[in-house]
Amino acid sequence: MLLLAYGWRQALILLGIAALILLLIAALMMNRPPAPTGTARDALSEGQSFARARATRVFWSLCAIQFLFFPSMMTVPLHVAVHGSDLGMSPTKAASLLSVLGAGSIAGRLIVGMISDRIGGKRAFEMCFVVLLSSLLAFTFFTTHMLLF
Repeated sequence: MLLLAYGWRQALILLGIAALILLLIAALMMNRPPAPTGTARDALSEGQSFARARATRVFWSLCAIQFLFFPSMMTVPLHVAVHGSDLGMSPTKAASLLSVLGAGSIAGRLIVGMISDRIGGKRAFEMCFVVLLSSLLAFTFFTTHMLLF
């Protein structure tokens, strides 16, 4: 809608300003973790050199995960509008589907961030994996526009 109303330059400026405001609000809502004391501080100061870490399997596993993360993360947004068009959506409605997906992604990241502080990272990851797998499986069977949204 912004593109149609203002053109691409002004639309990008407006989106940038909106993103700046939302990120500032999100940053202000974050709590600072308590400062480490005693043995926790000693444990944090210990670590490995980069050369030593580079020789570990964990380091290369994390590198592979990071390398593969972005292409896999962008698969659904790249194809969701085309999938909507294949199901008979107008281009505007298919673009709206992508916008809803993006808004849900932002909201989900903020909510899961708060949840993971309470239930732990591993349990939050498991919860997200179940939701993601369920939604991707359901996505293959949904043919009505409202269910896609």
